[in-house]
Amino acid sequence: MTRRQCYAVVEKRACGCCERCGIAISKERPEWHPQRAHMNHKRPRSLGGKDTPENCELICQGCHMPGGSHAPTNDRQTAMRRKKGSS
Repeated sequence: MTRRQCYAVVEKRACGCCERCGIAISKERPEWHPQRAHMNHKRPRSLGGKDTPENCELICQGCHMPGGSHAPTNDRQTAMRRKKGSS
């Protein structure tokens, strides 16, 4: 499956909403917009993650960017934020 095909499947599954927090999102918004759609790999490609619908999610900028306003979704993210804050 190509990256474009994967994005189309994930976009259809998400129904125009962030798959983490549920706000309405669109890939048509400007890059800086908080409701810009981003495709995120749950397991990063750098660690062997694939472009598959099971490994990808459509999320808003707040959920995608490090230090975003949305709550972390796993223990690794929580640990990384604690480590940053303790310096």
